[in-house]
Amino acid sequence: TKGMPPSSDWVNILGSARVARVRSNYPAASCVCCNSPVCTSFSIIFRVADMRSSLRRISALLLSSALIVSACSVMSVTPSTASKVITPVPQVVTAAVSEALKQFQSRDVVEQSTIIRERYAPDAIFIDPMMKVKGTKNVQLEFYSLIKIFKTVDIKEKELTVTEGPKNTYKADLENFQTYVPKREGFLSRHLMPEEIKINVLTSLEIQKESGLISKHTEVTRNGN
Repeated sequence: TKGMPPSSDWVNILGSARVARVRSNYPAASCVCCNSPVCTSFSIIFRVADMRSSLRRISALLLSSALIVSACSVMSVTPSTASKVITPVPQVVTAAVSEALKQFQSRDVVEQSTIIRERYAPDAIFIDPMMKVKGTKNVQLEFYSLIKIFKTVDIKEKELTVTEGPKNTYKADLENFQTYVPKREGFLSRHLMPEEIKINVLTSLEIQKESGLISKHTEVTRNGN
């Protein structure tokens, strides 16, 4: 669409839109770009956090996202190949990966809450290109933002690699392709957001062997197809 930022910028916009709600409610969360409790790049979000109208809040969030595109860079890493690949894939890993991906696609707050409670460790860490949060309450809020902003989220799985992780865990690296369809209900969202956002992602999970709980969940945007 004429006047839209290039597709690569929407990776940053997607990340910032997802984390704005977490940042305003949980200031202890760290920004990946500087690892500082207080990041200047989020000052715009703080100023709009007290808006009473939900529509105005989301519209302002989207505008803030566009303004801070250049504030944080996108992480790009390659899964580790140093450890021996584990085959066949343990059932506990298959179940954890399936539930983790279901959270992105779910439009039901109760379902998301159940997955967080049953699948994530109490002190679980969630990291994406814009944010790092700890604890199931913060992780749940991160995924709840997806329901508020996006109409649908579709994930196509590519390749899953399982190796030994730290502290008696499995490390599961899943290459996947994610498509986000914004709601675009307000004036600003219709003009700022494209009809859909497509990104290649490496989803990495550290899964406790005995309990099957996820202790660390990392989303890394990747270049190429």
